[in-house]
Amino acid sequence: MKRVLVVFVSLILVLSISVVGAASAQDERATGSQVIFLGVSGTSDCSHLVPQVYVGTTESMYLAATAIYEDQIVGDAFVPANYPGGVIGTATLNYVNNRGRAPIDVWPLTPGKKVEYFLTLFTLDLQPVYEARAVFASCDATTFTSTTHGPAYNLLENHSFEAPGESGGVLDADLAAFWKGKNTFNDSRVCAAPRGGSSNYEGDCGFLFIAEPSAKSKLKQTYTDAIGQKKDIVYLHGFAQSFTGYTGGAKVKAILTFADGTSNTLAVTLPAGEHLYGTYPYATPFEAFMKLKKPLVSAKLIIQQKFGTGNIAFDSVTLSVMTNSNTPLRALPVPAAGAAPVDLLGG
Repeated sequence: MKRVLVVFVSLILVLSISVVGAASAQDERATGSQVIFLGVSGTSDCSHLVPQVYVGTTESMYLAATAIYEDQIVGDAFVPANYPGGVIGTATLNYVNNRGRAPIDVWPLTPGKKVEYFLTLFTLDLQPVYEARAVFASCDATTFTSTTHGPAYNLLENHSFEAPGESGGVLDADLAAFWKGKNTFNDSRVCAAPRGGSSNYEGDCGFLFIAEPSAKSKLKQTYTDAIGQKKDIVYLHGFAQSFTGYTGGAKVKAILTFADGTSNTLAVTLPAGEHLYGTYPYATPFEAFMKLKKPLVSAKLIIQQKFGTGNIAFDSVTLSVMTNSNTPLRALPVPAAGAAPVDLLGG
């Protein structure tokens, strides 16, 4: 019953641009879409986790499923999802490794140990819009110890560089709306003809950064508004690739400021060298998580390019808040009598 699809990809992340002002409101596209845990199938055991779930989408999306066991990702599925009328089905997950994030096959799991299960809906341009979370008492439990679900809001505008920015009120293809850059004079938003290789991960455009031996560059975007509550998850996620001869390396950080004036930082240091996107949409993303202890009032994403040479490209970068609101779904559809549930992850 094991299904193994492995894609190992190394990545880096950085960005650069100049432009307009700060984003003041999160992206709320597709917020009518939902994914909710309903229960656990009797066929769940230590080799297969099989929850019953409801999925409804307002547009074509991706459904990602992740299992975490002893702090190790042990399952990572990523499949198309198109259920505008909503569907109740199962989400079977064992050792699935679509994006290379589950490198160790530890299945079957040991009974009695906690397993965390996450289901996330992404738009086709890879913005998370809704997430459900559940915890198994053990891998062979027939009930969850806890479940929750709620929307995800992207705090970044123009996260995929599809929109150009402005310079003196004139559209400028080298800029990207809502992003602000420093020392980005050699860098550009690239659509169609790329420099040094493809800058796009998805869509029509990406951003290409050229490292400098004597200058560091930054790209930043700021979100200002109250959002989030205790136990919500802040999720930094993106895709980048560098090319042959890239020696720069970079640091990506999100500075989070809370309602009481304190702050915290999500940060990742990214290496030099050649790292390619991989096959869309299964490439390994750059990502980092943080569980909130109090509401956010602002967030600043900074991507710093260090001294060096060579090119690096970026696309589909998000800074999202996964809300732990546990909002009830109204008018939950009931499957027809005797109807077999659909396996939403494909078996």
